[in-house]
Amino acid sequence: MIHQLQIEHFRGFYERRTVTFAVPSGNPASGLTVLVGPNNSGKTTVVEAIRLVSQDAVPIDVEHRHDGHRVRITVTDQNGRTRTLTNPDLGAITVVEGDPAALQLQNVRFVPSRRAWTAYTGHQAQAEGQYWSMLARHRGPADEFFVARLASFSLAEKTRYHATLQKLIPQMADWRIDLSRGQHFVQYTTVAGAKHSSDLFGDGMASLFRIALAVHDTTTNTDGATQCIAIDEPELSLHPQAQKRLAFHLAEVAKTRQVIVTTHSPYFVNWDDLIAGARIYRLAQGKNGVSIHEQSQATVKTLEGLFKDWQKPNLLDPVAREIFFADEVVFLKDRKTSAFYESSRV
Repeated sequence: MIHQLQIEHFRGFYERRTVTFAVPSGNPASGLTVLVGPNNSGKTTVVEAIRLVSQDAVPIDVEHRHDGHRVRITVTDQNGRTRTLTNPDLGAITVVEGDPAALQLQNVRFVPSRRAWTAYTGHQAQAEGQYWSMLARHRGPADEFFVARLASFSLAEKTRYHATLQKLIPQMADWRIDLSRGQHFVQYTTVAGAKHSSDLFGDGMASLFRIALAVHDTTTNTDGATQCIAIDEPELSLHPQAQKRLAFHLAEVAKTRQVIVTTHSPYFVNWDDLIAGARIYRLAQGKNGVSIHEQSQATVKTLEGLFKDWQKPNLLDPVAREIFFADEVVFLKDRKTSAFYESSRV
């Protein structure tokens, strides 16, 4: 699993910045790392850096480098092995230094923020490794191979995938792969019994299908198997209740797998998760590039005390969680009750 990531002179990162990731311990959310911050603060860059360093000699656009400086993206795994992607001559051509086994492309499932997929496909069925390797290297506006991946499922795999889908989309009763004019497509059935093809999906349901596949296509084996899922802005196009369901499910997944999430939604920052070992980082863009901030363990202990105070639920509601997303926080004291209230504002 990924222990630590260092980024230097790549996109908005100038000076070396470090992210240490949560490692699952068997408890819900123990393997969850959440990245928050304003737009253009570097959250997606962290995920992109992991994607790049997991590959061999990926060229880097001039717009993403800093003139006169080497790009350095270094990942360290749990065993202390390091792997670095850098450009020795300061140009686009990169090399990989260190131990290639520290991180490999097939061991991470990357889910981008734009998760559209073509409803019909003439492509042949896609095996798990083939599909995710292709998706990480060649990302287009829509995933043309998603239906082909589902078409490769055995009945047991379909049953397992469907169990995840039902947790995230309770209004869907069933789905199957069907064929029309030589092209495969997804036909789904609602709990009311109506049948539709997936070209009628809204963006939110289409998104959940792809996130569920990333969860499905990971294992808990320790011999080089996939153990990390990185999801960019999972809340996009989702109703608040759907966001809550997804956040709860990802916390369950993080019992045994690393889950990395970038988000603008307070529903993906939960006090229970932080107390269980999840890590949250706030990124900000300043004069010296991206800065990264993590709350201390002392703060987590304080939050744990507040969490156990059932008489003050307003201290822990979604509005309170917006403190992680606001630029400024004002605390107000009620003169009659001496209670404190916080107001977050940009």
